[in-house]
Amino acid sequence: MDCFMFVRIEMSTGKGGSGMAMKIRGAKKRVNWRFIFFALLVMFVFSIVQSIYFVEHNLHPTFVKIAEENSRHIATEAINNSIAERISEETNYNKLVDLKTNAGGKVTAGYFNMIEASRIQNDVTKSIQTVLHSLQEKKLYIPAGQAFGSAFLSQFGPDIPVTIKPVGTIKSEIGWETRDQGINQTVHILYLDINVHTSVIIPFSTTPSDVRTKVPIAYVFLVGEVPQMVFNAKGETIGQTTSSQGMPMPSIQLPKLNDDDEEE
Repeated sequence: MDCFMFVRIEMSTGKGGSGMAMKIRGAKKRVNWRFIFFALLVMFVFSIVQSIYFVEHNLHPTFVKIAEENSRHIATEAINNSIAERISEETNYNKLVDLKTNAGGKVTAGYFNMIEASRIQNDVTKSIQTVLHSLQEKKLYIPAGQAFGSAFLSQFGPDIPVTIKPVGTIKSEIGWETRDQGINQTVHILYLDINVHTSVIIPFSTTPSDVRTKVPIAYVFLVGEVPQMVFNAKGETIGQTTSSQGMPMPSIQLPKLNDDDEEE
């Protein structure tokens, strides 16, 4: 700040002209209001920048968490809606499963029609992709009080608008597996392995999320002949102990697994 002082010196003769008197007067300092205004403006801008950085830095984890929840919700909803429309309502199971029988009419084998399964896969994939492409931008409002990390202040302060834009892709494959269900019983499962990758774009960040699920579309149960008798791990019989002629079932001698070790 530039300040100037002007000194005014007045000299006069005293009474009778015998002496001289000197008076010194100081001029008032001039205030540089331009400099003060500029300094206040710089401080104000600096405070605003610091506040924005503080709020953005502390609210970013909240933005990411909300984006992740929206990503999973979008993917799950797209999968569920497509399954309900394409598999539950439009699947013809008579075309999907081909059963073979013997002369007595007993089912001896079952085959999955992979052409029909591929059609279902294509329909489900297109349906999910349509849902993902139809997603629109969504605007959320987050209270600024959440930046302080306090449960008490989390609902206070002005609402900060955040725009999120969801995008997604889908990958699906046909799979099958076989499970044992008791003695001489097996179940064959045909399913779609669906993997939906979604990303929610928030300011200065992109949050990806993967939702993977197996959707069964057909089951085939094959039941074989149940034996009259089985042996457990102790060599004991379970089930029928006599033949149709009333003769006792033969017993078996289980091998000793440790014989080779004892000989060595």
